[in-house]
Amino acid sequence: MAHLSYDHEAHLSIKSTRIPKYHAERSF
Repeated sequence: MAHLSYDHEAHLSIKSTRIPKYHAERSF
């Protein structure tokens, strides 16, 4: 399941880089 783990990490990385402030504000 290495591919799935990598894909998940990549998705998170892309998401946080695309909308870091927005995501952070929504998270808290």
